Amino acid sequence: MPKTENHFISVSRNGVLVARRKGRAPVAVAEGAIGIEIAPDSESAARCVPSPLRIRFRHGGNNRELCVTDVVLGAEVLDVTAFQQRFSVPDEVLGSWIRTAVEVALDRAEMGRQHS
Repeated sequence: MPKTENHFISVSRNGVLVARRKGRAPVAVAEGAIGIEIAPDSESAARCVPSPLRIRFRHGGNNRELCVTDVVLGAEVLDVTAFQQRFSVPDEVLGSWIRTAVEVALDRAEMGRQHS
């Protein structure tokens, strides 16, 4: 069976999202109060979901879970449920955008280590 490169995420008590790939060092990805920038997929963008978005989160949840609190759209801040209802974004889709953003952050960290 091939080895997977799954990443693990958690949010520290002080609100830092930390992620790592199996066999790699943890990477501080984002702070909950500031959030992580994500980009909707092309299908959602075609439905006028704004891009980019900033997802803010808090401490809590299990491994591979992120407690999203709100979504920042430019100057507007929406509760995550209001955002999902307004733009018809189910949990699975929002989760995939967040996973992509985490993967990008891990890729950047890996590239930075290779160039140090």
